Amino acid sequence: MGGWLAHLTPTVSIFANLAADALREPPGSVSPVPAMVRSDEEAAARAMGEPGDLTNPAQVAVLWYSGLLGDLAAARALTYAPAAWGDYRWAIDHVERRSLASKVIPAVDAPDRIAFMRFVPQVAQSSRVFQAFVTAATFITLLRLDDGSWRVWGLGPRMPPALEIIGERPVG
Repeated sequence: MGGWLAHLTPTVSIFANLAADALREPPGSVSPVPAMVRSDEEAAARAMGEPGDLTNPAQVAVLWYSGLLGDLAAARALTYAPAAWGDYRWAIDHVERRSLASKVIPAVDAPDRIAFMRFVPQVAQSSRVFQAFVTAATFITLLRLDDGSWRVWGLGPRMPPALEIIGERPVG
């Protein structure tokens, strides 16, 4: 099934990637509102992996997001092509009032090279989602470098296909 979905990414990349993710971990029922419970701050931090581990896409996303909000030099260092981001103002505005969800979604057409994470509407405290819910999507696209570390490639409402990111056709 993954191969078939990988071939769909040039046309319907969000559908293909989220369908592949749902096949790996079925979401259950969908709610029109976030179904969350309060989470321990330490548990939330642990869900993102070992601090500073650049071989973990979640940790790179956390560090990049923190840098975006407080230390732009750190964000630039974790960006694949920093010059393409200009002064980063648009990215800062784009993630305003959003929080990074902890789930890493491997790209169905290049699971070892590309990953996505979602920004969700910000809530008052650390929370854990226990049911799928409908929300406006903002995705961060991460690219694994040859040395095994990850960098932020893109940010926006899309999950771009591997062909657009690394110039390769889908696997499978």
